[in-house]
Amino acid sequence: MLHTWVSFRVADIYLPTPGEALEELGEETILVGKMTDSSDSGTEAGVFGIVELANAQSVIVSMEKLHPIQGEFAFPWRRDDSTND
Repeated sequence: MLHTWVSFRVADIYLPTPGEALEELGEETILVGKMTDSSDSGTEAGVFGIVELANAQSVIVSMEKLHPIQGEFAFPWRRDDSTND
């Protein structure tokens, strides 16, 4: 899942704590970011994903809570569409 766009809830953030990370957002808010790395939990590898948000902040989320985003319409604003100038 490395370098994959993922979604998750603010409440699913492990570090920094959700309150420290994005205190102005509610815990049920869905965030989108790009998974840049993975981390272990000491004895088990790849338990957490390190996700970079649009504001360049990185958060750590359990891999179980990350939902891959796929398809060409996942991010319609990223398509090269010269008709929308």
